[in-house]
Amino acid sequence: MYREFSLRYLQRIAQGLERGQGSERTPLILFGKGTGLHLEPLSQTGADALGLDWTLDLDEALRRTGGRVALQGNLAPTTRYASPDAIAAAAARVLDTYAAGNGGSREGHVFNLGHGMSPDMDPAHVQVLVDAVHAHSQR
Repeated sequence: MYREFSLRYLQRIAQGLERGQGSERTPLILFGKGTGLHLEPLSQTGADALGLDWTLDLDEALRRTGGRVALQGNLAPTTRYASPDAIAAAAARVLDTYAAGNGGSREGHVFNLGHGMSPDMDPAHVQVLVDAVHAHSQR
């Protein structure tokens, strides 16, 4: 059903968008919650990257997409309710997991949440997350 009612329309959108050329080209990122069963065909839609929800292992997603697309994600949304130390550790795990599955390189990964933010999230915890990603990415 997914292929018939979602995937084919995602392909049409990806192929039909006017995205420019060269340095003026706008990258296309596809995100769908719960689309882990469909990573292979999603990676062949013409998108530049796939957004991943928190239910997927980054190293498995990297293996299944075969480097055809960049990957974005995939911190669990509930992590932002944790302590600052736990938030920083979770961010490092996401970054390290991708790098481990990509020969030690973080190239091709866009750190992001595995789903949206809630209005009741503490802005200080969001700042901890941003700072942790920046600090860990510089290593």
